[in-house]
Amino acid sequence: KETSFFRNPPAFRVLNEVILPALMKRSGPMRIWSAGCSTGQEPYSVAMMAREAGVAPDPSALRIRATDFSASALEKARSGRYSQLEVSRGLPTAMAVRYMRQEGHEWRIDDSIAGQVDFSMHNLLDASGYRGIYDLILCRNVLIYFEPVQRDQIIGRLLKCLAAGGYLLLGASECSAQSVAGIVREQHGNSVFYRAEK
Repeated sequence: KETSFFRNPPAFRVLNEVILPALMKRSGPMRIWSAGCSTGQEPYSVAMMAREAGVAPDPSALRIRATDFSASALEKARSGRYSQLEVSRGLPTAMAVRYMRQEGHEWRIDDSIAGQVDFSMHNLLDASGYRGIYDLILCRNVLIYFEPVQRDQIIGRLLKCLAAGGYLLLGASECSAQSVAGIVREQHGNSVFYRAEK
């Protein structure tokens, strides 16, 4: 359950400078899946960054599916409530002011951001949970907990859910998807990401 807002800044730099601009050129709603979302900071961070980039505050413009195996983590994620310590770990003050509301000793995600994220339970080993087609899939800092064969299975299933030309972001310390057919490894600065062939 270890996570934080905007965890691993280089990955979010890629998202801001490369991926979001490319996705905003497409027609229709932007579809994103945060797999292994833990207590919700990742999908909320993505939603905030998309808003900063100019994506409309409307569920028809952006939908984020956020899944995790932990019921307690999902309960916290759905509440959208975080302590001052959690907010201060990675979330810029200006974004906290714009997209969160202070309620006593806690901060709550603004409804306009929370309304674009759908949380549900999913075990990455459960093949039946791989549904929908997404422009971007984030599966970061999760695959390190699986055996190599399981990692390959998970990546293969994720790729089947990726739109043509869509993007896959893995954790910086996780296995490479370079050898998987149908996906192109790209690099932006010090960050590596993967793009499905069109």
